[in-house]
Amino acid sequence: MYALLAKLTTEELAEGIHSGLRRLLTSDSGSQGLVETLRVHLGHVGDAQHAAAALHVHRSTLCQRLRCIEELTGLRLNSGDDRLAAHLDLRMAHLSPTRPAEGGDPREPA
Repeated sequence: MYALLAKLTTEELAEGIHSGLRRLLTSDSGSQGLVETLRVHLGHVGDAQHAAAALHVHRSTLCQRLRCIEELTGLRLNSGDDRLAAHLDLRMAHLSPTRPAEGGDPREPA
């Protein structure tokens, strides 16, 4: 996956991020906990029990956070396509030198 993403330019990486996820990545520092929740959830292949344990939260807390992520981003985490998009977008944001989480929406002029 990284080999394919590495072929994209910085602009292509930034433009490829789902607009709802971009909002989450560029939101205030409070949303970074939601980004980490999403990252861990996706990393555990949607296994709520294991993701909750990795985050050191109760399963119901994880589910509440995931609902919040869905509301904020417009993603449906029960959809395989949306989960794949979210996973790829988090990777693209990580690879982008001007990460949305650090510098706002890279498509917006400074």
